[in-house]
Amino acid sequence: MRLVVYSADDRISGASFAALDAIDSERSIRSYRHDGSLVAAEGVAEIEEADLVIFLSKHKSASGSLSFTTHALGNWGDRADVGGAPKSLSCAAPVEMLALLQRLHGNNSVGFDVTYEATHHGPLVNKPVLFAEFGGPDPDSIELDKPAEILARSVYEMLNEAEPEFDKIAFGVGSPHYPSRFTKLAIEGRYAFSHIMPNYAVSNVDMVPMAIERSKPEPEIATVEWKSIKSAEREAVIKSLEEAGLDYVRV
Repeated sequence: MRLVVYSADDRISGASFAALDAIDSERSIRSYRHDGSLVAAEGVAEIEEADLVIFLSKHKSASGSLSFTTHALGNWGDRADVGGAPKSLSCAAPVEMLALLQRLHGNNSVGFDVTYEATHHGPLVNKPVLFAEFGGPDPDSIELDKPAEILARSVYEMLNEAEPEFDKIAFGVGSPHYPSRFTKLAIEGRYAFSHIMPNYAVSNVDMVPMAIERSKPEPEIATVEWKSIKSAEREAVIKSLEEAGLDYVRV
């Protein structure tokens, strides 16, 4: 069962679900309205019953860019200020995230950026899960109709059309929070990314085995953004990847 979760307290989430509901005339997608913040939606029975969970959400960024984004969930460090649990990762859905990213890229008629984000925030979910978002520095002021329709159309196509073609599933390491190189490689069909460990989190090398295991399917390779990581941290990451038996490439 594929479950779409939206929030009654998020105007972008609600508009995106309304647009999806209008497209899904056959009611092929189950939905759940969550009263409250999506990052705190752990323990919802409908989520526990699902095979795939898609959260429709607003995106808020410090940059001036308007964006469509998708990402895996979890916290790399010892804090869980935005839901989830410390040093815990949800199960990534790399093929579905790639499908969504490529469809957002193809459907984007409003000139927004289209990008992955690094793995961050909650909720902690044991089923394959992703966030599908749009927004910017002031998401409450964005005109909703067209971006919501684009996000909804892309989610619907991701769920109902053929899986994308790609070379390998990859665990991304060492990028900025907005991993432009990984996004480009994904749109080109090189890799379907699972978790993305950004350069500000690479000191948490103890999380590498979990990042590999908490993905369905698991990654076949790691892509390391070589010049974005300090030498000592890079060596520790490579050692951890080798110990886990995962090959890597430099990008």
